[in-house]
Amino acid sequence: MRKYFTTMPTANALLQSLSVLLLISLTVSCGSGSGDGNNQPNEDEGQASEMQDPEAENNPVVLDTGASITGALEANEIDVYRVPADTEIILTTQNGDANIALHEVEELTEDSVLCLARDQFIEDNCRASSTSGILYASVYADEDSTYTISASSDCSTEAINRWVYRSMQDYYLFADQVPTINPDNYSDPSELIEDLRDDTVDPYSSVRDTQSQQAFFDEGKSFGFGIAFFRDAEGDLRISYVYDDAPLGRAGIKRSDIVVSLGGVLWDDLTGEMFDQLVGTESDPLTVEWEFVDGDTGEVKTVSVARSEYTINTVLYANDYGVDGFSGRVGYLVFKNFLRISEQELDSAIAELVDAGVTELVLDLRYNGGGYTYIARRLAAQIAGPSLDGLRAVSYEYNSKYPDANFDRDFETATPNLNLSRLVVLTREDTASSSELLINSLRPYMEVITVGETTEGKPYISSGRDFCGKTINAMEAQGVNANGVSVINGIPADCYAADDLSRNYGLQSGAVEGMLQSALDYITDGTCNGAPLVAASRNAVRVLPDNEPALVGAINDISDLALPAQRSPGN
Repeated sequence: MRKYFTTMPTANALLQSLSVLLLISLTVSCGSGSGDGNNQPNEDEGQASEMQDPEAENNPVVLDTGASITGALEANEIDVYRVPADTEIILTTQNGDANIALHEVEELTEDSVLCLARDQFIEDNCRASSTSGILYASVYADEDSTYTISASSDCSTEAINRWVYRSMQDYYLFADQVPTINPDNYSDPSELIEDLRDDTVDPYSSVRDTQSQQAFFDEGKSFGFGIAFFRDAEGDLRISYVYDDAPLGRAGIKRSDIVVSLGGVLWDDLTGEMFDQLVGTESDPLTVEWEFVDGDTGEVKTVSVARSEYTINTVLYANDYGVDGFSGRVGYLVFKNFLRISEQELDSAIAELVDAGVTELVLDLRYNGGGYTYIARRLAAQIAGPSLDGLRAVSYEYNSKYPDANFDRDFETATPNLNLSRLVVLTREDTASSSELLINSLRPYMEVITVGETTEGKPYISSGRDFCGKTINAMEAQGVNANGVSVINGIPADCYAADDLSRNYGLQSGAVEGMLQSALDYITDGTCNGAPLVAASRNAVRVLPDNEPALVGAINDISDLALPAQRSPGN
């Protein structure tokens, strides 16, 4: 084994560029899981060998698939192994806090790293590809640590289930509530995690397909018809939103249109089995006829489309208005998801609002279930301007086993910005997670008025840890704003207003949509004219794109990543 000693001061210099490298990599999955606390190698990861002598040879020890090696590190020391590519490399720490990185060449550098896992949890894992089929794994720590490293090709359902179980027993926020069960009794890890999570406080923790989750959050890719709809107060199924690039968006279907039938079958007569037969499978989608009633004209319109992959537009609509009784201009921005692609969309929309000279903003988050937390903080900074720079946005706390993992996030200046002193936000029960973070993080510093309904109440974050093509989204920490306020019970509406499904966003239907009208009323005269109505969304029914979760959750920033500065052997 080749053992290097390191110094740590230059680690932060590598932080930002390394984060970018890891975020844009499409051939790598990194993750951290957990251990069962018994200080033994996992039964599905091979048998541990005897402790290796670090000075026995000058070349990295070869770690074969199915093998395990136990090692010990002094502070600021690195152990280097040669490991197989496309294999789960699992690091279980018995004492201290060891970290693991996979790289293409023997020396660990910023340019060579492919995967980095450095959480404080019992188990870290990394997986990466290499054209040669060979990778190097560096295990390092800034304190004395003992560990076991193993290479596993076992991606059976049983292996994945055991990983999920270990994770939930370790770093899950409510780990002390996880029941004792046999994970081998489950045929699907998504069903397992539903029985492991504490539904009284956490109906969110999930296991999803890694490829589709990464495609959604990082590239904005989804598959389906690209619409959602709700049953209105009259019992009609009305379109609530449509993505522009989706099949029904390209066919001209819009918010407020009424769904009548699919494949000649009235929607209310349609069963799940009939729906599946009519639309086909993801690998073999069928063209099917939809019938709608135009929400503005009342005309019947028929379109024939098949499900397909499309790119989400996270800014659903943006405009600015002059309002009677108000001397300034009011900006209006409908924002659907905090995805990585949102940054460019938001920059463009905010720049147009800046050019229009808006002095007030109505931010429509009524259907926004969350996403990346850094996008939420960035949008908040674009709304409030440079006065937020350096101020505390949110503080996160882990379970009692990991108090040292607790961390804070501050606002950073983002451009373009509106430099506003007040924000009006449209909300409903679907407003969750990073949407609630944006509202809650701004309230210590500016007036934020919510119009609509009480929000979901989801103060948790996850980090999306990967294993064998599956991603566990375990709620691992909960946040409060600079005043110590949580959103655990939801954010009540300052002004209650029902979702007006009969009209498109803004003025597109010839009259102002109802929730926006309530916001404009508050801006112009400070009054709340809406009663606490929920009839417009009573008995709500929705159809979401196939791989878009209803509440996408708050995803922690991938930014706390740093490599040790490596010295030559013997220094």
